[in-house]
Amino acid sequence: MDRCQFKRKYKKNKSSSNRKFFTYSEESLKEALHQIRSCQVSIREASRQFRVPRTTLQDRLHGRCGPTLKKTGPQPIMTIEGEKRITEGISKARAVVTEESIRSWFKDEFLDKNHCKEIMENLQRIFNGDESGFMLCPKTGKVLAPRGWKNLYQIKMGNDKENLTVLVVFNASGRICPPLIVFPYIRPPKKLIDKMPDDWVLAKSDTGWMKSEIFLNSYVTTSTTG
Repeated sequence: MDRCQFKRKYKKNKSSSNRKFFTYSEESLKEALHQIRSCQVSIREASRQFRVPRTTLQDRLHGRCGPTLKKTGPQPIMTIEGEKRITEGISKARAVVTEESIRSWFKDEFLDKNHCKEIMENLQRIFNGDESGFMLCPKTGKVLAPRGWKNLYQIKMGNDKENLTVLVVFNASGRICPPLIVFPYIRPPKKLIDKMPDDWVLAKSDTGWMKSEIFLNSYVTTSTTG
């Protein structure tokens, strides 16, 4: 293949990758076919008026394709009706969470009902926590190599989903609780454990992400009994 043929082929593939699919609605397709079959407009005029490709109309009229649009990609696992039900359920759940409902959680009625009104008067028992995730193998497009090296013949691949999570908790009096570190190890290295401060809490998960059982069992229980 000569150079000119290669350039033409490359430009053709590049233009086809930028082509848009289904820029028209199914209603427009049905109306265009209806007007063509009823001899109201020609195929060319229907293509221009409803913005449907002329070849698409011809394929539908000659039975080479079905009368409705066929979506690209794999078949969905869930039906459209199922997706609508999930969307409605999420919308209803979000509607319940309002500013008023959140503020009511801190009102005296809720605390009195659960016999916890004294908590809001004790700064040592009001806590706020925040967690931060640190990616161990971020997709930066860069690799580590000795200074001056231009050719790298071996690249160490890592799991881009591995994560390190750090949870820091404070109380209203300004006291900082021991942090919780979640590592993506089945068995953390001994050197890592030996270098950690004694009051820090170490936990592990498959990917290093925080989980509810880690927070309750590894942190809340340890902080309460420790």
